[in-house]
Amino acid sequence: MDLARPAAICFDFWNTLVVEPGGMLSALRREAVVRTLLEHDVEVEEDVLDAHLAAAQALQAAAWQRGRRFTPSKAAQHVAGSIEGLGGDGRGRLMEAYLEAGREAELTLTPNAAETLAALSGAGIQLGIVCDVGLTGSPHLRAFLDRSGVLRHFRGWAFSDEVGHFKPSPLIFGHMTDQLTLGAGDPVWHVGDLRRTDVAGARESGLVPIRYRGMADDRSDAPDADRVIDDLAELVDLAAR
Repeated sequence: MDLARPAAICFDFWNTLVVEPGGMLSALRREAVVRTLLEHDVEVEEDVLDAHLAAAQALQAAAWQRGRRFTPSKAAQHVAGSIEGLGGDGRGRLMEAYLEAGREAELTLTPNAAETLAALSGAGIQLGIVCDVGLTGSPHLRAFLDRSGVLRHFRGWAFSDEVGHFKPSPLIFGHMTDQLTLGAGDPVWHVGDLRRTDVAGARESGLVPIRYRGMADDRSDAPDADRVIDDLAELVDLAAR
């Protein structure tokens, strides 16, 4: 299928632009919680603590599947409220530590992401991000993009913890496109790795879905994208046609 040259391209964040090396964020959150418990002389058995952390993760995953609003703060509140022996100050400190744990996380850009973003932006194509936030808040995700030198390429943003909606809701896609300069009928592409959220959401929102499988190949039964790519660099040639 031939694709019309886009006026804008928006990207999913996780496993499209950025990957998390081996559970790094979960480990950082756990370390931050343990340090806070030690500071407040609160003892929690390891398996109990791990169960509390896993429960918060499960709450986020369930909300994401149902498309219901869930922020990292809710997960932090759940963990802090589950631990016996913490006073009010301790709960506040633990929530802060949990939420700040990912601030300096050394995440990784996906192959050719930086080069592709620079080329597309240089060609006059507006770029945006539509991101379902997990347990690491959008300020930390933006900070990583800034440290990686690619934040400057983006003109539109839609992070679920700020917008209040997960993909595939058209509301999160619309929040991003509202920040761009688009004329009637201007093609907008959305590049992401998941059929249920990225492909379906883009299509319902009037965007052209492109599935990127360079990091993870979604082989679910949900309808596929108009185009499937293995390397983000393919977008440069596709957009130039």
